[in-house]
Amino acid sequence: MLIADYLRQLETGLYSPLASYRYRAIIPARELGSRGHEVYLLGVNESEQSAEFAAQEIRGADAVIFGKNHVVPAVTQRLIDLCRQLGIKSIVDVCDDYFDSPFKGHYLSIIQKADLVVASTPALAARIWDTGARKAVVISDPFEGPRGEPRLTPDLPRLKQVWFGWETNLPPLFRHLGALVDAGEGYPVELTVVTGNVPGLREVLDRFNSPLLHVKFIEWSLPALWQTLAQCDFVLIPVDKDRPARNGRGWLRV
Repeated sequence: MLIADYLRQLETGLYSPLASYRYRAIIPARELGSRGHEVYLLGVNESEQSAEFAAQEIRGADAVIFGKNHVVPAVTQRLIDLCRQLGIKSIVDVCDDYFDSPFKGHYLSIIQKADLVVASTPALAARIWDTGARKAVVISDPFEGPRGEPRLTPDLPRLKQVWFGWETNLPPLFRHLGALVDAGEGYPVELTVVTGNVPGLREVLDRFNSPLLHVKFIEWSLPALWQTLAQCDFVLIPVDKDRPARNGRGWLRV
């Protein structure tokens, strides 16, 4: 059970711009299907028609997995209650720490109602336990993308770095950009930022350009990400100590 607005049906199959949906739903569903299981990904929105359709679709299921969904909490609550009434096993998959956010009450409620709770990392499972809710089973994120081999063959004089992620994660990157010059140990650094095309982002990145640091932008897409990763020397993952909720994420989504 996912948010319909973040699902896209492409010629190559179901797709989502959200890494959490690809890692926690689309890829697992594909793998379970290849093993003979019948798996149906259902997207819902806030309309009554969507809720009624979902209520009909889940009848007869052995289990319903509720993915990340706080956009339409009332629908999620309604459907997990229906699962309990019908005797259908419900599983809540938690891949982000929302326990210090306005969505805390919603997540605690569905966690307590579910037959099973899954967390994407041990840190997030510990966080769920600390809330007093219950124990969570840990199932980590799968791998995505073409297989690569570890290497370090820099094409000097510049070291090529990549930062990629959702645009809401840009503030910690901006705070740490100055340290990239030190990370280069005297070599000029070329940083490629792969993210959404936020208005004004190019101008902001241009302000950090200097003789030892060149920053450029590439709009995020999966093909662009794989190509950029294949061409870089190393990946930058800045950790925002002021937002400890990020610590619960899988390393693929930090």
